[in-house]
Amino acid sequence: MSGSLATGTKPRPAAPKSGLAQEIQAALRSGSKEARAELLMRLVGRLVTGSPRLDIYQVAIFDDAIARLLGRVELPARVEVATRLAHFGNPLPATLNRLARDDIAAARPVLAGKNALSDGELGEVARIKGDGHLFALAAREHVCDRVTEVIVDRGGVQVLRRLASNRGAKFSEAGLSRMVAKAAMDEELASVVGLRGDLPPHVLEQLLWETTDEVRNRLVAGASPELRQLIEQTLARIYRDLEISDADRQRLQAIEQEMRTRQPPDEQAVVAFAVNRRILDLTAAISILSAARLDLISRILLGPRTDLVLIACRSARLSWDAIEPILIHRRGDHAASRQGIAAARSEFEGLQLDTAQRTLQAMAAMPSSS
Repeated sequence: MSGSLATGTKPRPAAPKSGLAQEIQAALRSGSKEARAELLMRLVGRLVTGSPRLDIYQVAIFDDAIARLLGRVELPARVEVATRLAHFGNPLPATLNRLARDDIAAARPVLAGKNALSDGELGEVARIKGDGHLFALAAREHVCDRVTEVIVDRGGVQVLRRLASNRGAKFSEAGLSRMVAKAAMDEELASVVGLRGDLPPHVLEQLLWETTDEVRNRLVAGASPELRQLIEQTLARIYRDLEISDADRQRLQAIEQEMRTRQPPDEQAVVAFAVNRRILDLTAAISILSAARLDLISRILLGPRTDLVLIACRSARLSWDAIEPILIHRRGDHAASRQGIAAARSEFEGLQLDTAQRTLQAMAAMPSSS
């Protein structure tokens, strides 16, 4: 009786025969591309059909051999391997990582598949690859919040729309907030994000503040009864806060016309308007200095988002000395705290004039929500 049986220990299954190992070495050394591809498909077939009987050591041997051969075959062969292993449940770190970083045709099946790629590996792909890989990641059945944060930061609009529609994607609060900030510039994205159902109330409010009436109506029509009630309550509060009487609207237009006929406002005047909470004068001044519509500047100054105030002020070529009092003396709970002022200054210093102007122009091109 063998030692393993005598002690009651289950014997480890034998590794692939040495003849196959020699065949792999020969194929890597001097075999043709066709021979390497044929051998690769044989290995993948044996791995897939034999996986229920293979232990982790044997799977690791297959993983190493397949990964090495992948580097020596043409793309069509790599795509076929990726397709066959897209939903392979056992860990194949060398093979799946190589495929995940490959041409998108080979990467797509494993990135979008249900397999053993770890969150760390997925996050690394998200950090280094482009929109094709990001789109495949966004379609994955489960995407953790650490990966979605990277996708939100780096992905284009089609990637973000796909990610927002994925109910298996999890988001941190910071990730959702950044997604909502990008949704302010894309109505379709805003329509998808707003119906997710996992937005914290204050993030939903952020979205509803910055989107258009058309999107708001879509969200009300498409939401579940519970979410619809929350959206309607939030919108009622927003419309109340944004409301400008006809008399104030006429006064605002008159103030702007008067400012245009005399010397344009300067920073000293802007600071005085902010400190004295002369919101109509401040709105007219920033509208003139930034060359943006009155209604757009009014919504920005009355709304909750500091980043949009910074964009409007940067477009108006205001310095930080003029912007700080605007943030401090904003209406109600939109006034910035000491910590908020420090964060805003850091953001302002990194905001380029041309970026701010392009953003404001894009917002001006959207239909008015007032």
